[in-house]
Amino acid sequence: MPRAASRILLEITDIELKRLKAITWQEADAEGIEQIFYDEETSVSGWRNYLDPEGMCCRSRDSFFTLWDRINGAGAAEKDPWVWMIKFKVLEIEN
Repeated sequence: MPRAASRILLEITDIELKRLKAITWQEADAEGIEQIFYDEETSVSGWRNYLDPEGMCCRSRDSFFTLWDRINGAGAAEKDPWVWMIKFKVLEIEN
């Protein structure tokens, strides 16, 4: 696609090979895991369980693993595959 036709421009800032289960909670949050509950008084949080619409995960990492299993099949996260982690930033496009 010609650059002029693209809506966004990305710059890759880092590429890393790692095991799936080595993901940090910050990286899970960056993947867009949905926080569905937060109590301001106690700072207790809950994240979406992508396998159980009625359930909730206590940690964003656990929520990420339920999403991984939903996409890749039951037990896929438990296999702890090697994955590429690609970090990028969105660049401004001047018209």
